[in-house]
Amino acid sequence: MRVIPAIDLKGGQCVRLLQGDMDQVSVFGDDPVAMARRWAAAGAELLHVVDLDAAVEGRVVHGEVIGRMAAAVSIPVQVGGGVRDMDALDRYLDLGVARVILGTAALCARANGLGLKPSHIRDKITEMMMAAETAFGCALGAGAAGSEHPSGVFLPDAMIANSGLDHIRSRLGTHLSHLHDLAGGLIVTMPTEADWNNPELRPYIDEALAASPEFTTEQRLRILNLAQDLAASRLTGTLFGFTINAAGSPVTNKIVVNRLYDLESRINVARDIAGV
Repeated sequence: MRVIPAIDLKGGQCVRLLQGDMDQVSVFGDDPVAMARRWAAAGAELLHVVDLDAAVEGRVVHGEVIGRMAAAVSIPVQVGGGVRDMDALDRYLDLGVARVILGTAALCARANGLGLKPSHIRDKITEMMMAAETAFGCALGAGAAGSEHPSGVFLPDAMIANSGLDHIRSRLGTHLSHLHDLAGGLIVTMPTEADWNNPELRPYIDEALAASPEFTTEQRLRILNLAQDLAASRLTGTLFGFTINAAGSPVTNKIVVNRLYDLESRINVARDIAGV
């Protein structure tokens, strides 16, 4: 069993509501960053943060503090509350949040009536899973091998962290290509919202684009619109920019690993085995 601690934010404080009532609040701390560090130090593998004010107001309220929370720990941070449009998603990605959970590629395959049965689809999804889990493993390893700076700030292992970052950032283009492949050409040629809302066109669209019995045509179009937002929109450029330059450019990852890696000890092991 995996335990995932949740930090609910309201008015800048860490709180818990009584039966979801925003007027019945118990305050557990007034320093969300310290609370995030506390859970990470206790061994949490993932933090779930809920912006309660954002959930009510429909906009990002605690974006700045959530960004500081994500920067303060070496484990992934999952966010909910107020993510109702692509601008909110954009902002959370810019803040460094590692997981905005979207099973978009697999969902597109299901909505298109194929699922994961065809081997080429299953292979692409599996490749994406393995890349994500490798990066996550590096995040855990960087935390486990990290150390406390004299200032009291915990620092993840830089060599492992840079190796994991380089691994996942170098695959973003391939993963977006897989998303295009699994979504199909409709990701860029689908009818517009105005087309769908046109009473004369809707029956034709509904009939022509029906695919999986699991989803209505409207649901399929909603899923494809999400795929379009991720892989064929302004947000796509933000994803690339965030991935390429977050925590330094790709070449800095290689510089750090080359500088810190104990290559001589590995050479000496090979020497011993070879008897030279």
